[in-house]
Amino acid sequence: MEIRVVDAGRALNWFQDGFALFRQEPLVWIVQVVIFIAVFMVLSMVPLAGQFVATLLSAVFAGGFLWNCEQGRKGQPLKIDYLFEGFRQNTSPLLIVGAVYALGTMIAGAISAVLVLGAGAGLGMAASGMGDDGAMAMMGMGVAAMLGPIVVLLVALLLSLPLAMAFWFAPALVLFDGIAPLEAMKLSFVACCKNWLALLVYGVVFTVLALLASIPFGLGWLVLLPTMMASTYAAYREMFQANRPAA
Repeated sequence: MEIRVVDAGRALNWFQDGFALFRQEPLVWIVQVVIFIAVFMVLSMVPLAGQFVATLLSAVFAGGFLWNCEQGRKGQPLKIDYLFEGFRQNTSPLLIVGAVYALGTMIAGAISAVLVLGAGAGLGMAASGMGDDGAMAMMGMGVAAMLGPIVVLLVALLLSLPLAMAFWFAPALVLFDGIAPLEAMKLSFVACCKNWLALLVYGVVFTVLALLASIPFGLGWLVLLPTMMASTYAAYREMFQANRPAA
């Protein structure tokens, strides 16, 4: 499948196209988002397996939001139960995408945890072996304790970035193009690498919008989340298909 390379400024158009799709039927989108958040909150409260199951289903629900976008682009009226379209078609491939993403997330978290424990153990051994200079070692441990979480967060982000790149377009490629899960994740990763500058702009814009959406008690996410999903659809259409989404 041919992957188009787009200008960095196209990232702004993806948000514009996404918001235009949201604006067609905002009430349906908002109800879907509320249902989606409620489901994930309930799943996340289940001990041990809840978070894994929530991440596993992320690709299936992404398929529902993307189906919304496809119908909106075609000018069809939206239905609330489109949120569950991923449970009606291509469910197994979408679950595989979600499973790979969930396992990858767990591995990234485990590596970060090992780094934290390893660094703490190393500092403890250094402190115990310095004798009279233990105070200096303790000062060093204090500095490390402050910087450690930042370093671990950066490591976790670096480990998660390739995973996020592989996941981003995979649900759309599975749902609309019938591509096998692992091949879809490979194509998504390649598309992100080829369009890294546009995705960098996208990430900066999304970060700013996320901060603004979080200010009024997080209510802005009722608009930002569907806009983000629709912007992903717009980016998918532009990179993998010839036509831009109707807005």
